[in-house]
Amino acid sequence: MFSGQGSHYYQMGKDLYANEPVFRDWMHILDSMQGKISGESLIDILYNSGNRKNEVFSRILSTHPAIFMVEYSLAMLLKSWGIEPYCVFGTSLGEITAAVLAECIALEKAIELVILQATTIEKTCEKGGMIAVLHDHALYEREPVLHDNCSLAGINFDSHFVVSGSGTELKTVKMYLKKNGITHQDLPVSYGFHSPNIDSARNEFLAQDIIKNPGFPRIDYISCLHGRRIEGFDNSYFWDVIRNPILFREGLNVLLKEYNSCELMDLGPSGTLATFAKYNLQDTDRLRTMYILTPYGSESRNLRLLRETW
Repeated sequence: MFSGQGSHYYQMGKDLYANEPVFRDWMHILDSMQGKISGESLIDILYNSGNRKNEVFSRILSTHPAIFMVEYSLAMLLKSWGIEPYCVFGTSLGEITAAVLAECIALEKAIELVILQATTIEKTCEKGGMIAVLHDHALYEREPVLHDNCSLAGINFDSHFVVSGSGTELKTVKMYLKKNGITHQDLPVSYGFHSPNIDSARNEFLAQDIIKNPGFPRIDYISCLHGRRIEGFDNSYFWDVIRNPILFREGLNVLLKEYNSCELMDLGPSGTLATFAKYNLQDTDRLRTMYILTPYGSESRNLRLLRETW
């Protein structure tokens, strides 16, 4: 499983970068690829000792490719141990990582695609944001102050949903949430993904036409854009994954129906998808959820436990 914007932070993957040569080598390969386009080293930004985990890390030209780099490098580390996926499952930006693992698009094209998303959004869109809300998701439809001022970006489980929109409108939403004592948290993003806040980037992004006729997945691909397993992509797919709502629960339900038992392995920076999956699961005896990276410095231990139990 691969997550997208909002799951990132400075120093993500640092322990693996220091201690796992395969992970480190792939980070350098990917940094070189993206550096030819961006003109800067993301490793220097991501692992700079002056950038602490708790500091805001939100410039999309850095965060977008950095998330992809960490996820793909971790996948390559596991593949070097013989851990191969039967199925890939991504949300938002994470669908691009999933598509590369499923051999739908080439690695070099994926890097171009990720950076193109970032540059067009930064160039054409007004700033916005996203808010995670810990409450019954029916609140969004019930309260006009929510559905009139923001978009429902996704429902992660019954009592956790995310809204997205422009900065001005989200201020109104946050005032309502605070006044009513509803627990919420700003995600570390500067734009309202999965909302009209990024619509102004669509035409320029699609006009570049980097990905023409993406290939068929070589392994099962569960789409959180469509909430089902898919066997191909249209040319707007990798724009739609960051613009349209995330159908995480629908995709997870399809995954569970198609596999009698499985290991749900979250390769995102924060382990958020593993957490969301646990809250959605009822039959926990036939599967296991696991994650490796977290903001809390336990990634080497998590990786060691995985090696011992695999």
